[in-house]
Amino acid sequence: SKTRRVGSSTVASSPLRRRRRCREPPPATMEISLVPGQCHGLAEDAILSIRAGSMRRQAAIASGRPFRFPPPSPQEDSVVKFEVLTKVASGYIVLKPDQGTMRQYHVACPGADALSFDVEVKPVDLAAPVEPAEPQDVAAKDAKQYLESIGMMP
Repeated sequence: SKTRRVGSSTVASSPLRRRRRCREPPPATMEISLVPGQCHGLAEDAILSIRAGSMRRQAAIASGRPFRFPPPSPQEDSVVKFEVLTKVASGYIVLKPDQGTMRQYHVACPGADALSFDVEVKPVDLAAPVEPAEPQDVAAKDAKQYLESIGMMP
C-alpha cells in the first residue's frame, strides 16, 4: 500500500480506497404530470389518485407536483388508473388517552344529509401473532361451494 500526505498527516492509501465501484444507474422512473391549462371540470380541492402497477400516488390537484412511479415493463402494456377524489363530507371523533379497551364511536357528518357511520377503535398488540382470517367474501364462498359441487376441489 502507498502513503499520501493529507494536511499535516501521512495516510496509508488502501487499494480498495483507490478503486471506485461501478454502480449501475438507478432504473429510470416514470413521471406523470397534469398539463397546465388542460384540466377541465376538476375542482380546486380535488385529489388526484394515480395507480401504476401496484403503486398508488395521491396529491391535491392544485399542488401541481409530478407523480413518480417505477418504470413500466418494456415487454408488455401497462395500465395506469386515474381517480379524482372530492370530499363528500367530513366528521371527527376525539380519542381520549388511556382508553385501553375497544371503543365504538358514532361519526356524524354535519351538512351532509343523514351521512353517519360507526367506527371501532382498539389497541393492537404488535407482538401477538396474527391469525389468518376466514374468507368473508360471499362470492369466494359461493365459488368454493360450486367448485366442490362439480368435483374440482376436494
